[in-house]
Amino acid sequence: DLDAERADTITAGVVYEPGWAPGVRASLDFYNIEIEGAVGTLEAQDIVSRCANGATQLCSLIQRDGSGAIETVQATLINLSTLKTRGADFELSYSTSLSNLIGGAPGDLWVRTLATYVDTLITDDGVNAIDRAGDVGPFVDGIPHWRWNATVAYTLGPTTMQLQGRYVGGGAYDHTFDPRFNRGERGIDDNTVSSRFYVDLSLQHTMMLGGGEAQALFAVNNLLDRDP
Repeated sequence: DLDAERADTITAGVVYEPGWAPGVRASLDFYNIEIEGAVGTLEAQDIVSRCANGATQLCSLIQRDGSGAIETVQATLINLSTLKTRGADFELSYSTSLSNLIGGAPGDLWVRTLATYVDTLITDDGVNAIDRAGDVGPFVDGIPHWRWNATVAYTLGPTTMQLQGRYVGGGAYDHTFDPRFNRGERGIDDNTVSSRFYVDLSLQHTMMLGGGEAQALFAVNNLLDRDP
């Protein structure tokens, strides 16, 4: 049976809208969260590794055959001992009539950047504590240290064109892998994952249709055809 989670959360934020720069808005938010008895799911490899390292409460999730070889691993919801995460969110936006920048130019301009930094993401089962901040492999519950989106939008009457850049930070495939070994369950040839930057483009047009309003949207995601 699962027990209820208990959390201690600290958050702080500040918003700045300078009078000397109309249309500019900046914000910073910080968070520090610690959850006792956090409910979550460990990956199969984490369960096997933590069981072998002394977390005996996880060994019951592993089924073996008569020879002792692992047959299945039950990756179910469990109460982790502790989950800790800390980070910050940053936002900077600017909106104005384009005529304020280019005399007589029609339309409105909107620019926004939103960035997220995750410093720590620690799961602690009482025996082992693993920080997955910076682990970005597909088989771990990790997260990049840095992610950000930047958007530029131009509106002219009923039509809006938007260009968006998306950045996903790189990191380790799984930092618990031992780089000295290239074979076996704990080894990997290259334990690094590079960052990625994607560009999206969209065009939206609003029109009156009958007694209501309709929107037509054209969008191209990953305009530069970057691999994942």
